Amino acid sequence: MQFHKFFFDGTDITDLPGSIIHPRQALLLPSADSLLARIASALPGNISLSQLPSAEAEAATHLITTGVLRSESGRLYFDCPIILDADRQTLADMTTRHAQRLADILVQHSAQLNAIVASKQDDFSPQRHLYHMLCGGVLDGSMFDHLEEGGLVITSKPLATGANCLTILYEDTPALNQFSDLLLCSFNRLRTESCTFVSFGDSNGLRRDFYRWFTCRSTNQTALQDTPLDALLPASLPELREEAGRQWQRLMAGHTLSDEWLTIFQHFGYTDQHRLCVPVYTAAECEAFQTQLDELAAPLLLPELRAILAELATCTQLTAIRHGVAPADLANEVYHILFGQINEQLVQCGLVAHPSHTPGEGRYLRCMEMNA
Repeated sequence: MQFHKFFFDGTDITDLPGSIIHPRQALLLPSADSLLARIASALPGNISLSQLPSAEAEAATHLITTGVLRSESGRLYFDCPIILDADRQTLADMTTRHAQRLADILVQHSAQLNAIVASKQDDFSPQRHLYHMLCGGVLDGSMFDHLEEGGLVITSKPLATGANCLTILYEDTPALNQFSDLLLCSFNRLRTESCTFVSFGDSNGLRRDFYRWFTCRSTNQTALQDTPLDALLPASLPELREEAGRQWQRLMAGHTLSDEWLTIFQHFGYTDQHRLCVPVYTAAECEAFQTQLDELAAPLLLPELRAILAELATCTQLTAIRHGVAPADLANEVYHILFGQINEQLVQCGLVAHPSHTPGEGRYLRCMEMNA
């Protein structure tokens, strides 16, 4: 049994220490996967810490401190959302029909949605702007805030180690990958003091974006090696992050950049032939668009979303609930499944832009948000 790992992360991933404080680090331990499979294959609490081989026991200790596992009287349980293939039909029954109906409701308000972003005068279509501002900014943004206000979901998971991250585990099966990898519900944001490098799409590959590069380097993974940005190492990752923001700000101001930075921005898909090739939003535009879109969408979607997520507490068919995972933690991922399916419907009907598939990277689109 193998797992896909996802992270709802509030930690500065460019500044992780060498010690294990983050689930990204703990889950890279050699025995982590075998331990997860052992616990997932047994009844909740049937695996005890004392019976584990030494390597798995060490992994368990780190997985407990980073919020992946929980120990009760020496018995091990999952303490983060885990979704196994056996959960697939229950999740489909809970989400698919509702997502189709909620997408239809948004499509019925296409004229109002398009009117909100029509003031953006650039080379990109209203569909592209709705992809970023509605699918990303509202459905994967402000809607979480509304649901958190009622205690239905969490958007922050402080850990005893000082990190802040909710881990989500999916069993790796072709059927379950329709939820874990193939939905448009993955928001990557690398925030600097001056701007934020953004990409939004599915998880069907390793994106060539700044957030993924910094994540790989901060956890000593070998993926995304030999990029133009690697040539600037061994500069510290926080310093490099801020330099990327400063260089982008200089580009926006019309300054000439070094060939080094022009090559970096082109490699990561934010420029093409030294010209901008992604939408750029000011902070005022982000706030105005997302506020207006939220004011329209929230009353249309929230009643049904709240009813669906409220059912999780008593849904003992789901593995995570049987392990005692907090319903609000699980609801974070169930809502991802819901709005990911809504986004797929919005793409299919043409209300929002269609992200093309890049082999090895998945479907996603980039944009930039200026912080002023």
